[in-house]
Order: sequence, then structure tokens, then C-alpha cells
Amino acid sequence: MLKVLFVENPIKISTKNFYLANSTMTSLAASIAPHKGLVYEVLLDAALRKRSLLELIAEAVERYEIDLVALNGMACQFEATAHIARYLKFRHPSLPIVVGGWHVSGLLVEGTLDPRTLRNIDFAIYGEGEQALKALCDALEAGVTDFSTVPNLIVNRGRELQINPKAEYTSFDRLPPPAREAYLHPEQIYGRRFGLTVHGLETSRGCQYDCAFCCTKTINEHSYRTFPLERILADLEQLSWRGAKQILLTDENPLQDPAHFRRLLEEIISNKFNKFHFTIITSPRSLLQDLSLLPLLKEAGVRDFVLGVESFNRKNLAAYGKTWARPEMSIEVIDVLRRHGMYSSMSFIIGAPEDTREDLLFQFEHLQKANPDVPSVFFLTPFPGTRMRRTMLEAGLIKVFNYRYYTCLHPLADTHHLDRKSLVALRDRALRAFFLRPARFTPRFLAHRRGRFLSQSLVSSFFFTRWLQRYDEYRAVRWY
Repeated sequence: MLKVLFVENPIKISTKNFYLANSTMTSLAASIAPHKGLVYEVLLDAALRKRSLLELIAEAVERYEIDLVALNGMACQFEATAHIARYLKFRHPSLPIVVGGWHVSGLLVEGTLDPRTLRNIDFAIYGEGEQALKALCDALEAGVTDFSTVPNLIVNRGRELQINPKAEYTSFDRLPPPAREAYLHPEQIYGRRFGLTVHGLETSRGCQYDCAFCCTKTINEHSYRTFPLERILADLEQLSWRGAKQILLTDENPLQDPAHFRRLLEEIISNKFNKFHFTIITSPRSLLQDLSLLPLLKEAGVRDFVLGVESFNRKNLAAYGKTWARPEMSIEVIDVLRRHGMYSSMSFIIGAPEDTREDLLFQFEHLQKANPDVPSVFFLTPFPGTRMRRTMLEAGLIKVFNYRYYTCLHPLADTHHLDRKSLVALRDRALRAFFLRPARFTPRFLAHRRGRFLSQSLVSSFFFTRWLQRYDEYRAVRWY
């Protein structure tokens, strides 16, 4: 039996005042049984103990006699991933290290993954990781040196990469619930010491849509699958027993299968899991296609929606591959949610290749009309492996190639009509105007923002300034 240490990436990119305990690592830890997986939220531990991240990880490897270290990382996190791998190889040269996540899969799709990217990393997994990681653990335990039978695996041979064929998608019927007990310090995750912790819950995987900017396709291609209700309910039972309060459905869009989601809501109500406060990420179209779900959603404990609007401009929606979306749906869905006493966070993207100053002013004018509870404005980010990246590279628009800035909070490219500095100035001015207008401070607004919401509301208008963005991105670096 191997002992695997899953190290959560210490770089946390968020515009919210909560800590997200995702289910990715705990799900992987459960899938490798009978091998033992331990999940280390090292950022929380370092913040509590005022210690170096790297030293804490190395100490955990020694204390628990770890046989394999598993790291993850999106594009903006991969520098930290490489830094951790380099330090561990210095301390433990023979310790195998495996890495996975969106960035590795995107680079492989793009054709830019090379041995230098994986320096100090022995293995990488592209696509879904459950089957590949279990097979890798079995192979390491058996002492084999030929890993050609391990699906979805990339073996770093020094001067070249051995890329194994991709397996069929994981069967969710055989996938156990996430191992929520696998955290090294569960009191930091489930306790109240660090304020609000939001726990990620996965009810489906993949997306039926084909947005040009989205990196989901680099892992799931065009598949969309739902998890069995039994697995979801067993996971909620774990979270309930451990005292969790806030749940974020981390699916790309859980409402793509309304029948499955309706059954899930009914089970949540009948099992009294509606004591949780649920937040859902979805699109206006998915929410409006079956309005009869709204009373059920509210009864099940769903209070907040993160709506992927992306743009109020039909030209941009076409460029993003969202020709099925209508700008007027965004305003309509906010009104519907408000009538049902629910709250909305609206995300949309600026910096499309054809954006002009007039286009952005048009966008922000419609943002005022839609009047969501919390708007989130992101810059178009050309992630590796996406169609949008190819388009922007061909047009010569991308100016920043350092992946540490690929947070969606930093402008990385000019448009054909505006430079990056102009994009930032227009966004900051519009957001300050939105948040500081007197109409925002209504009794309903203030009532929803008591407690955890109040601080978010008061700082959100200033959060997007450049110095605070830098702090949010690099707040973990000082623990290295």
C-alpha cells in the first residue's frame, strides 16, 4: 500500500472573502484505494503556524513516510507547483512526483508541453485523473519501470516525454464519494478558526457547450456526465456530519440535465440536507429553460447563483462561441431570481479582440440595467489549448506570456482598438460607479450582506484596483 500526499496548491485566486475547500483532491484520494491518500491544505497550515510552505510539505513527507506526492495547478498556479517540486527533489531526490490539472492538459492539446515544463516532475496526468492515478500507484507499488500501460500518463524521460494513450472516461458508478476525512488537519477545514469555509460539491462533470475561451474541453472534451445520486448524497452526509455549512456546486453547469437535477433537489429536501446554504454556477439560459425548478431550488437551500453571462454584446457572444445566448436573458434572469428572493453574482468578460471603447461603455450600461447583487468583471484570458488562444495568437494580440498572470484579473492582451491600460481604466471606473451609487444601499441590499456579505460588498468596489489584485495573487508567496 502506497501513501500519497495530495498537496493543494497554495496560490488561491478569488474575489470573494471565503476559503474554498474543493473536492478534487479528496475525490482522487478516495479513488486510489486500497492505497492511502492524505490531503494537505498547506496554505491554511502555514498561515496558522507562521511557517514556510516548503518546509511544512517536506516535514509532512517525512512524518507520514510518503511514497508519492501529487500536485495540481492551473496556469496561474503552475509556477508554485514547479517551485514545490524543485524543493522536494532537493530534499528527497528519489521521491516520485506526479502533477495534473487544467494547465498540463491544455499545454498538451496546444502542443507546447515539453520536458522543461516538467522539470523535477516525474509524471503528469492529462484528462481525468482517477483511473490514471490508481494505475500509477499500482505500478509504483509493483516496482515496474515501464509505465506504458498506465492510461492518460505522461512520463518525463529527461530529454523526451512518453505520452500514453487516453483511456475511456471514468465510470462514475464505480467511483466512491470524496474522502473528506483525508485532510491532514481537518480542524482547519471544518472548524471556525478561519471564518467561512465553502466546500465544493461535484454533481456532474463536463459541459455540452463549446465556448471558445473555456479550458474545460482540454480535460472533458465534449462529454457531459452526471454522478449517481447515491454518491452525491453520501458526500453530503459526510459534510453534514463534519459540520459544513456552505456548499458550492463546482460543476461547469449542473442544470444541463434538468431531470437529474430535479431528482437531486427532491432528495436533498427529503434527506433534510436543505440546512446547507448552496451556491450554484450556471448560465441564464439553463435557469430560464425550466422556471418550475425555482421554488424547488429555494426549498432545497439554494440561495445564491453565479451566472455566466460573459457579454451583453451579440458580436462578442458570437466570438466566444455562445451564439445560443441572448443578452436580454441576463436581465430577465436577474428579475426572476429577485422575485423569488434569491441572490445573483454575474460574471462577464471584457477584452474581446474587437472591443472598442464604445463597446465597453455599452457593456457597463447594461450591467447597470441588469443590476445584479454582485458583478464580477474578468479579462479575456487565452488559456492554453483553447480556440480563443489560437485566434489571439494569430492576431498578435497577446502581450503577456507569463502564466502567473493568467488569473482572469489581469489584462493579458490588447484589442484591435484598445491597449491593456485602457481596459483596466474603463473597468475600474465602471465598477466604482456601480458599487458606490446610492441605489445600491437599499434595505434589501444591506439585509443580504449582514455578516460575511457586508465586508464583501464594501470592499468589492475597491478590490479590482491593481495593487489589491497583486496582493490577492501573491498573498501566499511570502510563506515560501
